[in-house]
Amino acid sequence: MKYGEIIQNAVRITWRNKAMWIFGILIALFGGMQGGGGGGAGPQITVPGTPGPDLSQWIRPDLDWGALAAAGLALLGLLAIVGLFLAILGIIVRYTSIGALIGMAAEEQAGEHPTFGDGLRRGWRRLLTLFLIALVIGIVGFVVGIVIALVFIALGAAIALPAVAMFSAGGGWIAVGVIWSVVLGLGLLALAIVVAILVAALFTIVRQYSFRAAVLQHQGVFDAIGTALTLVRTRFWRSAAIWALLWAIQFAITLVLLPIVFVIGGGAAVVVVALSAAAQSAIPALVLGVPLLVAGLVVLLIAGGIYTTFDETAWTLFYLELQPEVEV
Repeated sequence: MKYGEIIQNAVRITWRNKAMWIFGILIALFGGMQGGGGGGAGPQITVPGTPGPDLSQWIRPDLDWGALAAAGLALLGLLAIVGLFLAILGIIVRYTSIGALIGMAAEEQAGEHPTFGDGLRRGWRRLLTLFLIALVIGIVGFVVGIVIALVFIALGAAIALPAVAMFSAGGGWIAVGVIWSVVLGLGLLALAIVVAILVAALFTIVRQYSFRAAVLQHQGVFDAIGTALTLVRTRFWRSAAIWALLWAIQFAITLVLLPIVFVIGGGAAVVVVALSAAAQSAIPALVLGVPLLVAGLVVLLIAGGIYTTFDETAWTLFYLELQPEVEV
């Protein structure tokens, strides 16, 4: 397999058909909707001997607490509905866009020039199948993750019990227990990292192959997953090489872009803070900082969308190389 030539073709297709960027940007946008929440100001700490916070002003016996509770529940219900709507919208947009990119990349490789509408129609037709494939693989991955976690918990207990006995024995056994804990603990941690990487790589490859079997060969959910597993089994080392190559490309791009982002973002932040300090007002920070922040996020989103387009295209070209009998 000519890995370098396939990567070059993926770059060429990504650059030539810029309509594909829209789908890549949509995947990057809706693929990054999951996130953690922040905290508030935290609990109040009162130093002994000093008066605590006066809560009497917040205690209002005349308030209609039933109405407030009903309003709170209504707000929670509204937020739940909005969250559900966004989740459904994200699923539709994400998997339609993935199907569109797979089909458009294959058509470009075949010498055709698909339009945005062509990709949209193709992605829409395979939307449900792609979602169900991802759901099945996700459920299996969750179960496998639980099993692996239980195995490592058992191994950790097997390492900890002798260490506890050594510490309890005292004397020179304490030093032996420390060495035992450090050496075997670090070894178990290294093994856990390796297993996590291997399992993640395996599930990534199966998912990528399954998506392409569904879109390019019009296979159903379990047929597509079966095709992917067969490819992994019969072409294991080439599949591993593909995953490692694309991971290395992503890692290299991240290493290059991170310093640039920090330098540009840090420089802009310094300018905004300096202007605000000189004006002794937060207005310059709002007037200049907010547009700069929005512009930076848009640039990052576009860059992420272009890379996503390249990544999906590269996986499609590799799949076509492994499955030469596929008819686009």
